[in-house]
Amino acid sequence: VMAAHNSSATIEKSVRSCLRALPEKSYLHIFLDRCTDGTEDIIARINDSRLVIHKNPNVHGAAQARNYILKRISTHFVAVVDSDDFVGKHHFRKSLEEITKFQLTKFAFGVSIK
Repeated sequence: VMAAHNSSATIEKSVRSCLRALPEKSYLHIFLDRCTDGTEDIIARINDSRLVIHKNPNVHGAAQARNYILKRISTHFVAVVDSDDFVGKHHFRKSLEEITKFQLTKFAFGVSIK
């Protein structure tokens, strides 16, 4: 889950790093929050079926954007990534391994909560 507002300087690298690291049958949901700097054009050029774009003119800010997406998806696991974050190639796989290994019910920001 990613919220983006005027992120043209970082969005492509961030999205591509997430897509590279995603496990099979996973999706990257991006909320485009009233972008005016070309962010939407950059996202439109990324051709990947795992990319899901959300927009709503009544939603403003990262928290509302994330909540908007979370209300519309059904999944066991969610990772929140900012539009200026770059995800390591094995980040999601390693996180899932830790969750499974320790039977965690919550896992946030690299810190596990049992």
